[in-house]
Amino acid sequence: MTTFQMDEEVAVLVKAHRRLCEHYANSGLKFTLDGKLVGDLAEVIAAKLFGLKLCEKRTAGVDGHARDGRSVQVNVGYCGCMSGTGAGAASSRSHASDGTG
Repeated sequence: MTTFQMDEEVAVLVKAHRRLCEHYANSGLKFTLDGKLVGDLAEVIAAKLFGLKLCEKRTAGVDGHARDGRSVQVNVGYCGCMSGTGAGAASSRSHASDGTG
């Protein structure tokens, strides 16, 4: 398992989401993080983990570039609440969009 220090701005959001999930655990509310927010968070985390340079302008199919210049698209899958209690976890995958990965 790879560990890293999350940027404070992202950590605050993740902690707030965790607190919401825990506080309302018996309510049936999911507080699902979906859509653009999760994708943007995945890009920030992938950039930090893999040393990617994110694109300054949004380009279809390209979120950033690897150190060797290959273009990269970050995809994210999400299941459950990011509570750290085994209820689910966020994950991201990155791959080279040049057909090599």
